Amino acid sequence: MASVEVVEAKKSYGSLEVIHGVNLNVADGEFVVLVGPSGCGKSTLLRMIAGLESITSGEISIGERLVNDVLPKDRDIAMVFQNYALYPHMTVWENMAFPLKMNGVAQTEIDRRVSAAAEVLGLLPYLNRHPRHLSGGQRQRVAMGRAIVRRPKAFLFDEPLSNLDAKLRVQMRTEIKELHQRIGTTSIYVTHDQVEAMTMADRIVVMRDGIIEQVGSPLDLYDHPVNTFVAAFIGSPSINFLSGKWDRINQKLKLAEHFDVDFPATDRPSMPDEIVYGIRPEHLAISATEEGIPAQVAVVEPTGAQTQVLFKTTNKTDLTAIFSERINLNPGETVKLVPSITTGHFFDAGTGARIL
Repeated sequence: MASVEVVEAKKSYGSLEVIHGVNLNVADGEFVVLVGPSGCGKSTLLRMIAGLESITSGEISIGERLVNDVLPKDRDIAMVFQNYALYPHMTVWENMAFPLKMNGVAQTEIDRRVSAAAEVLGLLPYLNRHPRHLSGGQRQRVAMGRAIVRRPKAFLFDEPLSNLDAKLRVQMRTEIKELHQRIGTTSIYVTHDQVEAMTMADRIVVMRDGIIEQVGSPLDLYDHPVNTFVAAFIGSPSINFLSGKWDRINQKLKLAEHFDVDFPATDRPSMPDEIVYGIRPEHLAISATEEGIPAQVAVVEPTGAQTQVLFKTTNKTDLTAIFSERINLNPGETVKLVPSITTGHFFDAGTGARIL
């Protein structure tokens, strides 16, 4: 195992720069997830670490070794791809053993490693099958097994679950996390699915337009996003945003929905005139009084354990709320919503940056 360090890494295609001086340090044994919208540069950065994309400038190190000019096969990493990349004419055993055979590993050691990986991944009954006789989840396990037997310094995952159905994705992400906890190899995982990122990562790296917006633990990013982009990207359903103006006389935020929000800090920073107020869906409640944000019920979505409701304010702003208890609401009904004051997020409307 080894750490992975990226220092001021840039990537250009001709005059077009797509990675803009990225810095990232992945500790030995850490599971880090790169997440962001399509085109943000996360897969490009992963491929730069793997050596599949050349680095325009900067440095990439795996362990103590600078690997800028090292071929992918010599970087001692293993990559798991979205499309599995299995050899269709080989059995499961042959697919997993192939990289070891190519490296001249002794047959007894190959047998031992393949059997051990197959046991960990639940593949022992399928070792004599070909990939066409396996389900999507089983094929992905074979691809992971082929990576595990190499005992690399780091695993690189490039959206490995995106070809699976929803139920299998949930199962596989649990299995990948459990596998990491057992073998402890440094792992960098790329996905556009923030739920995968939240449930699997030790740390999440949120990217946009070739730069890193924020790095932190899942709950740190959820509770303390540095800007509106991170706040909106992390969390499902997404955070609600309401626009407002800072009332300097009364020291309150006046929302366009005719509701005042007290700023929770005793030591207030310098407040801009225009503020975006963010509130998570689980932090909205139905008011028992006449105080609150007037909102009309648009859609009610019961999921069993929770009820998700889409509201529309008088200004036609969409608000999503999640209620743990079962509530009786009907489309067209009007209620008053009250945000939890201590859990709101305040952002500068001009820059999108977090105020507190």
